[in-house]
Amino acid sequence: MKRGDLCYIPQDVLLMDELYEPPSGYLKTLKPQTAIVLEEAKKESWLKVFFQGSEWFVLKTEVYPIKEEECRL
Repeated sequence: MKRGDLCYIPQDVLLMDELYEPPSGYLKTLKPQTAIVLEEAKKESWLKVFFQGSEWFVLKTEVYPIKEEECRL
């Protein structure tokens, strides 16, 4: 996934506000959500996403790309 892509975050996925230090905040999704990909983190298994007004880190294996065709009504 690249910058600007939408991603699908399933229920019960952990997002952290820090990746390289102990996180000062985290959240677990209570229901499926969407986020915007900001970048690949320096640790290649992580993505930085914009979710609920903040930047978060999430494991790549926990999220799925949303294809443009799926967004059309």
